Amino acid sequence: MNIFDEILNRSENLNRHAIIGRQTLSFEDVNRHAASIAEVLGRSGVRPGHRVGICLDQGPAYLASLLGIYMADAVSVLLTPDWTAREKDRVIRSAQLTSVISDTQVVGSEKPRDLLPIDGIDVSVLSFGLDDDITCEPGDAVIIFTSGTTNMPKGVVLSADSVSANVRAVADYLEITDLDRCPVFTPPCYAYSLSQNLVNALRGCSTLPVPTGLRFPGEILRDIHHHGLTGISATPTALRLFCNTNTNDALDFSSVRFVMVGGQFLDIELVERIEQSFPSADVVNMYGISENCPRVSYHYVKSRQGLDEMGYFAVGTPVNGTKVRVLDDDGQHVAPGNVGEIVVGGDSLMRGYWNDEDETTARLHDGWFHTRDLGYVDDDGLLHIAGRNNNVINVGNDKVIPEEVEKILLESEEIEDAAVFGQPDKLTGEAVCAMVVSAAPGDGHLAMVQRQCRGKLSGYKVPRHVTGVDAVPRTLYGKIDRKALTQGLSDQ
Repeated sequence: MNIFDEILNRSENLNRHAIIGRQTLSFEDVNRHAASIAEVLGRSGVRPGHRVGICLDQGPAYLASLLGIYMADAVSVLLTPDWTAREKDRVIRSAQLTSVISDTQVVGSEKPRDLLPIDGIDVSVLSFGLDDDITCEPGDAVIIFTSGTTNMPKGVVLSADSVSANVRAVADYLEITDLDRCPVFTPPCYAYSLSQNLVNALRGCSTLPVPTGLRFPGEILRDIHHHGLTGISATPTALRLFCNTNTNDALDFSSVRFVMVGGQFLDIELVERIEQSFPSADVVNMYGISENCPRVSYHYVKSRQGLDEMGYFAVGTPVNGTKVRVLDDDGQHVAPGNVGEIVVGGDSLMRGYWNDEDETTARLHDGWFHTRDLGYVDDDGLLHIAGRNNNVINVGNDKVIPEEVEKILLESEEIEDAAVFGQPDKLTGEAVCAMVVSAAPGDGHLAMVQRQCRGKLSGYKVPRHVTGVDAVPRTLYGKIDRKALTQGLSDQ
């Protein structure tokens, strides 16, 4: 039985709180709302294999929507209300969504054909009435649009079995039980959000959804105190924010038993601050990719094992059901301590990329996924991340594709050429930077870039630092020489 069926068929403790906070729902309430969503989807014309978007903040309806879409034999596609209309349109068209579940009457720029409210919960099904004969394969459950090295995000197709394998593995290594209470403030469009919500639901853990994300860190800290929350899953950026936030209240965080960290490098200085702020908590460093639902490996940071010479911690050993290799350019295993490409296999892997056979073939070989991330295994058998072998910029909880931003910049008549890249940033992990060749001489490059991006890109994608140059560095083949970008910036 996969985890979706297991959650929906739960017969014990149905009166326990699945959702806590501003609104409380029992597991019985969630399942009832899921059934209502499935019924409305069927009435709207959704058929098995159709894609249905979820464009909701973290909240009571998010989990119910995931389960309701599964009950309708359809496939969930994760969006976020924070995207611009242009960004939502792109996913709606790429995934060929028949419907979107939302708490607004418009998602993207296209007006829906019909709007069907769902009884008992403040969301509706927005039906686009697409004449869609394209369906997913049996067993597909979720599509997540992830950052990549190509011009646009790719849709990662995850089966119910793959999601189940990973969710169970995470629930096991964190030892989640029905006594736990955990907040979720991750952007709802990511695999990390999917995992957190389903791990909690599977083990009967109460979820405290934070619809405002990290905009009000003091409120999250007060919620930890007030509700006795037991586990936090966050990026280093979020944890630095928590450690730097002074609420002027006498707050007790002794209930927190684990702090799981992922998405960026974890350094010893931050670990020490986490241990001071949450003295009862184990710190767990993890590595994940959307293509593996998403957790790949984990490491309990104890006795400073796995600390490298630069002061960063290992991401540890593979989760149950996942296998990891580190290979050289010839596809051979590298010796301990030597850097190579991280390759992932096992039960949690995606089926492939949505409507992209070329990229699927390029990345998946004989059941192994080539991450294009660089790493090594130390003498204790612990995996370390050495760097990213792609262009993605990690800004806090979010990911930015340089090519997407470049395309927007080059739409401007004021900009002749542009290149976008990341630079280290103490607060967000990385900051988005740009080099531009202006069509007219003069200063004001930052204002020009921000003016061009306004309304077209989410705020975290807009470059914070802009340098005017005579020419963007390019290779002999005319491609942007991304390795030269940061060097070029330091030379300015």
